[in-house]
Amino acid sequence: WGILTSYNIVRLEMAAMAKEHKVEPLRISFLNALYLIQDEFIWASGRSPGAVPNALKMLRENGKRLILPNKRKRKAYPRAVLKRPAKYPTRTREKKATRS
Repeated sequence: WGILTSYNIVRLEMAAMAKEHKVEPLRISFLNALYLIQDEFIWASGRSPGAVPNALKMLRENGKRLILPNKRKRKAYPRAVLKRPAKYPTRTREKKATRS
């Protein structure tokens, strides 16, 4: 349950950061957000309880560093059926060059 709860906390904070910076939540790096939140939890253990709301506010402001660039659109490649490999290796004859 602990891992699932941690994952949901990170996703909720990512959504809050995205809302504050007016971007889609998927444009925020999950791993970097996770590291940032872990770091804040480590430092929050030494702070007074009254300083935690201010720390959360600073955390969300620092979220602008985590915004990823827009995804580039890729060209659509048509699907191709691959040639079935031969069951046994075959030898092809080399064509000889003709004289002109």
